[in-house]
Amino acid sequence: MPTTIRLKKSGATGNAPSNSSLQFGELALNYADGVLYFKNAANQIQQISGTSANTFETINANGSLLIADSNVDILSIAAGSGIHITANTFDDSFTIAARLNDTVTSTDVTQIATANAINAVYTIATTAYNKANAPITIREVYAGNSTVINTFSNISTIQFDADSGMAVVDESNNTVTVQLNSTFKYWNVNGNPGLEATGLDTVNFIPGSGITISANNSASPKSITISANSVGASTIVSNRFVANGACTQYTITNASTTDATFVYIDGVSQKPTVDYQVSGTTLTFNVAPLSNTTIEVRGIKDIALVNVSSINSQTFTGNSSCTQFTLTGSYYSSNGLFVFVDGVTQVPTTDYSVSGSILTFVNPPEANGVIEVRSIENIQVGTQANTIGQNSTTISVTDSGYSFNANGFSTSTDAINRNYLLRGTTTSNTETELFLFNGNRIPVSTNTTIFYTADIVARRTDATNESAGFYIKGVVDDFSGTVADVGDLYEIVVAEDDATLLVDARADNTNNTINIYVTGANGKTIRWTALVKTIEVAQ
Repeated sequence: MPTTIRLKKSGATGNAPSNSSLQFGELALNYADGVLYFKNAANQIQQISGTSANTFETINANGSLLIADSNVDILSIAAGSGIHITANTFDDSFTIAARLNDTVTSTDVTQIATANAINAVYTIATTAYNKANAPITIREVYAGNSTVINTFSNISTIQFDADSGMAVVDESNNTVTVQLNSTFKYWNVNGNPGLEATGLDTVNFIPGSGITISANNSASPKSITISANSVGASTIVSNRFVANGACTQYTITNASTTDATFVYIDGVSQKPTVDYQVSGTTLTFNVAPLSNTTIEVRGIKDIALVNVSSINSQTFTGNSSCTQFTLTGSYYSSNGLFVFVDGVTQVPTTDYSVSGSILTFVNPPEANGVIEVRSIENIQVGTQANTIGQNSTTISVTDSGYSFNANGFSTSTDAINRNYLLRGTTTSNTETELFLFNGNRIPVSTNTTIFYTADIVARRTDATNESAGFYIKGVVDDFSGTVADVGDLYEIVVAEDDATLLVDARADNTNNTINIYVTGANGKTIRWTALVKTIEVAQ
């Protein structure tokens, strides 16, 4: 009877025996896959494929036939120029790719293994070219908040406007530099923030009272000229009228105030307020002048504002012998005074002269004669009038110097700059204080801090070739009425022929002032002048 041999078997696709389920020489069959399994000497499961295992005996490589010589023949795939091959033994696959960083010559091109590699290189090059030549989008934004103002699409050319301050510089090597020529975005007026340009903004220069502004667009560089209107003989305006015995009001050509107007009837000076008043261009007498008398009116023109206190009046009484009278201020010229004796105008030089604070008459005024002296002491020019941009400016001029401010924190005087001129003479080595022209010192206001600098010059007048120059700066403050120095005084000896000369500056709590001191030399007459500049901030 024939013997039936049965093999271990399975009808499940992909099912294979483990190495522990087969003995050496024992077979297992997967009749679903057509695969016969056995265990080799290395204790590994091997398979023998049936008719469903497909392979290529011959491979056509670009027209060349590669034929397997046996079932153990090996097909080797080599990488040509510009080609990179990687094998993955995990999933039995390999990858052919173009090596883009290699230099490709005309000879190498003929050796590229596949058309896919050539196509890959072409695709990358085409993409790079298209990106380089693609139109761009430009956005106009505010740098402060990145707000987009305008958007421009499909732009292929960018231009820079030279007239707006742009410049393009060729740096060679296919490089250009775009430059923005210098402009001013922020304008500070007298050290305070004033104007800020936004985009293509415009600055308007507005002339205030007594100021003229002109622009020259054709000059190189273009220029703006700011000038103060001249103040000279033309600033005194005179009007004459003939009285009719009834009229009390007359219209004058220059708007003024009572104390800034001089009125005469037949040469006799009239008293402000007592005899007349002035409001704008209207002159009003308290009593109508007599018929056929001549009325002369003189006023100050082209000065923006003259305070009531600007006209100073001093009165003396003659005794028929005294020719000299002492004034409260000092004056350089007789023409700076208006002098009347019993209301009659005196003529400068002919009737009187002035030197410093001494008024001298050629002939002594009669006993009990009323002597009146009027002078313009302080003129405050252009209050809230001289305007540049949006800021108002005040310049105050006195016989001691001038002050300047351009608005303040809360008032017009809590941020201010002042200049003072002081003078004095030494004849010994005793420390001597310099004073302003009117005998005053530099004031320190309550709750104010002052930074000051002083340029001091000295010259010996009783001999030649002896001079000196000094520079000092310091800080003083007033807190609730107490004036004191802040820190140390900074001093530079600029030049001196006599090394014994000294200068100093100190806070004066008694007088609430800044005092300037100098020390001369024995037997030498030395004149001293100091220009003191202050920057002040008040609480």
